[in-house]
Order: sequence, then C-alpha cells, then structure tokens
Amino acid sequence: VSFGRDFEQQLSFCVEARATFCNLEPVLVQLIHTVNQLAMETRRVMRGNHSRKTAAFVRACAAYCFISIPSLSSIFSRLNLYLLSGQVALANQCLSQGEQIFHFGF
Repeated sequence: VSFGRDFEQQLSFCVEARATFCNLEPVLVQLIHTVNQLAMETRRVMRGNHSRKTAAFVRACAAYCFISIPSLSSIFSRLNLYLLSGQVALANQCLSQGEQIFHFGF
C-alpha cells in the first residue's frame, strides 16, 4: 500500500496495520522496515534539513519502531531492527530517540 508523498497517511496506515496484524511477526517486521523507509524518504525529500513538521514526523517514526520492536519474538530480528532503527533515527538527527533505541536494544 502506498499513499505517494502523503507520508503521514502512510504512517497512519502502518499504525492501523500493526494493531490489526499484531500476531503476524513477518508483517510487523515489514511494517517496521516501511516506517524506517518513510523516515529516510522524508530525509531525502528535505535534503537533510528538516522543518519543524518533518522533524516531528521522523521522531514519530522512531517512536513507532521503538514501540513495535519489543513485540517480536525473534531475538535476531529484534537486534537487527534496533540497529537499523537507531541508525535511521541518527541519520535524521533524532539523537535522543536514536540513543534510546540503542540503549533499549543493547
């Protein structure tokens, strides 16, 4: 499912899908990857200089990942996604969110 450049609608869809498919681990993993891609696409569109609105959006993406990852049963999936999500947060200048993801994951 793609909402084009309506990134907020895409994130809302992922939030709803997480609630709907909470017991399907492969779906949750894909949703986390999708949200990380949204954050990086936002960074690309903004050329690394976030506005107040896009900065709040990428922080919301980091929060989504931080909340979603612990529900996974596979330790290897969790560790991989903590690392990836932390890197995405840092790339988007979300230092406290990235630090929290790394701290919680490792």
